[in-house]
Amino acid sequence: MSDTENGGVNSVDSITTDESSGLCAVCVGVPFGQMLACEGIGDLSWELGPLADVMKRDGCPLCRLVRRALFPGDGEEQSLDSKTLKLKCSIHSNLGSSWILDGPKLDIRLSGSDHGATIKPHHEDYRVWAREMVMRINIKPYAAREDEPLARPVRKTIDIPLVRSWLDDCENKHSGGCDLDIPSGNDSNTTSVAPAIFPLFLIDVGQERIVMKDSTARYVTLSYVWGQTGMLKTTEANLASMEVEGALRNRDDVPAVIRDSIDFVELLGEKYLWVDALCIIQDQDREALEACLARMDRIYNLSVFTVVAISGDSADVPLPGVQQGSRPAGPEFESIRGLRCAPTTSFLGDVARHSRFATRGWTFQDTILSKRRLFFAPDQVFFQCGRGTKSEGESGVKHVDTWDTPPVGNTFSLFECYAQLAKQYTMRFLSHESDVCRAFSGMASFLGAPGNAFPNSQPTKFVANLPEHYFLNALLWTPGGDLERRRGADGHSFPSWSWAGWKGPMGQIGPVCYDWLARFGARMIIEDGIMSCVDARLKTEQGISPVLCPQANSKRHDGPCSVCQEFSIQRHEGYQVMPLPALPLLEIWAHQTKVSQFGYSPMRTWGSSDCVHILDASDRHCGILVGASSELSRQELTEPENRLMLLGVKGVLKSIDARVLVDKYYLSLGTWCGTPDTHSDVGCIFYVMLVGKRGQVFERLAVGQIHPEAWKEVGSKLQSIVLA
Repeated sequence: MSDTENGGVNSVDSITTDESSGLCAVCVGVPFGQMLACEGIGDLSWELGPLADVMKRDGCPLCRLVRRALFPGDGEEQSLDSKTLKLKCSIHSNLGSSWILDGPKLDIRLSGSDHGATIKPHHEDYRVWAREMVMRINIKPYAAREDEPLARPVRKTIDIPLVRSWLDDCENKHSGGCDLDIPSGNDSNTTSVAPAIFPLFLIDVGQERIVMKDSTARYVTLSYVWGQTGMLKTTEANLASMEVEGALRNRDDVPAVIRDSIDFVELLGEKYLWVDALCIIQDQDREALEACLARMDRIYNLSVFTVVAISGDSADVPLPGVQQGSRPAGPEFESIRGLRCAPTTSFLGDVARHSRFATRGWTFQDTILSKRRLFFAPDQVFFQCGRGTKSEGESGVKHVDTWDTPPVGNTFSLFECYAQLAKQYTMRFLSHESDVCRAFSGMASFLGAPGNAFPNSQPTKFVANLPEHYFLNALLWTPGGDLERRRGADGHSFPSWSWAGWKGPMGQIGPVCYDWLARFGARMIIEDGIMSCVDARLKTEQGISPVLCPQANSKRHDGPCSVCQEFSIQRHEGYQVMPLPALPLLEIWAHQTKVSQFGYSPMRTWGSSDCVHILDASDRHCGILVGASSELSRQELTEPENRLMLLGVKGVLKSIDARVLVDKYYLSLGTWCGTPDTHSDVGCIFYVMLVGKRGQVFERLAVGQIHPEAWKEVGSKLQSIVLA
């Protein structure tokens, strides 16, 4: 960010005690200096009296400030009920970490014993503690640097020169991070290589028409919530008319968010804007549409910045601050004993987390893949890049908000990045369930491309939102709550083995486990509807190297585990050729045993997902299963056709360490040593999947961990299984 801006805290040493400043008899004793300097130990506070009294003291600047912080709307306080007016009001020092990052602040608190009191906070930064509501206000001394106040007034319309300076500063002075380019590479669902330069329809904001350019053009992107708005879309039939100058001018079917984005981009001095509804031919053939959606990563990444309509729940909602009257003026300042005081403006993280935008699946990849983002909140604009966040209401640079911050360019591995992004994505909603893979296709293209900002990563293809190169690890996802099966229009569109086949949040996605698939470098192949985890070249081989546990070190078990060697894959018989089904079928060649070979007992609930202990013949705890729903039924655990399938192995810490941590991604199996009802010490752990028979194929029911010796005791058979 610019060297001329800083978020430092101004000195409060020069605060005066001018009792002629208009403060009322109650507020004149407030120890501002001590509160702002955090002098003394503990929370410094001052009682202001009942809220009703505070509301009456119009002549006091502090009471006016409190009133405007709580009730920014004109005449809003007139509707307060008597119970609310009895609440006690107090002002407190703020001793949190934000004092260091954002400067001194004071908290306003309302408290009372009457549970019937109600108040509707308008400010994003409020907290409810017991029966207290906390509202925060900014404090800034007049004495230090009036040209760069900590809080600055926000106008009713956007400060275009200020926003332009943010963009120019980032483009001209920030190297690395902000200029991270997503390379061209393999399409997420094909083996073809995407061209480095591709054609692109854009809106010429000056001529208000659609033009054909390519990806080297300088353009801005828009991210917004469609909602149920009936809006103008580009089709094969109207494309020619959309290319005529003025085609978008004065049209009622161009929604407010697009209209305002066109005006805003022109005001900033930019020429082109990309909007999905107008720059993608909506009725083009499926193959062309899928190819366009797979390029979404590069469309957003190559843009100069993305306009994020974070405050709108549909395309009909205007961008606040572009047109007159579309947002209120910022809070007025009060002069209190040489201090410049105002209610704080909104915080990006709070605005985002409470927005509909943050719940929609289609908007997920837009902000993550963009280099720079302009968030349009109801009361101000935020600018975010790799260096931090700026806002109209406050000077200086904030640390990058953790809300949807791209995890690229740091210490994350490719798989860790995928797991984090997939987990965030599953917490969002889609209007059409069949879009679950389409709305993730841009992320898949980015993650699967060669040279994608992750050291030593290999290009990979995605199948049902799982990366081929890390397939087994991705297969071992666990739920973060109750899930239900996702069904497409035909009722059979999404496989049970992928998280894309379930509606609901994921808990964790994949441990880093050692498996025969990864050791051989084998790849899934698709042939007549069957995706096999075994490479075709292995079909004729008579022997395959055994699975090995992690190499020994000072904290792990010594050498390969003999039990693991016994369950290595010795040969592969090939697979049955089947007609292409309505959903991807996954064939796995693995050791399997009937689920009824083990016993099961209830376990504490993990979040909203059900976990059960796996018991051996001696009723010793030897493993766990984590179900996809809130209940693993007794029938699922005793059905003769249901199976446990051995997928992988991971080395774990021995002895006392095993009591605490088996795998950082999964629940511990419990104590394997020191108690008579558990198995002996363990040097590795098996990962298993519970599958249930559904006609001619199987479906995933749960995943879990099991002690290798317990698996050996029941016996298993190496055979093929087809998962739907």
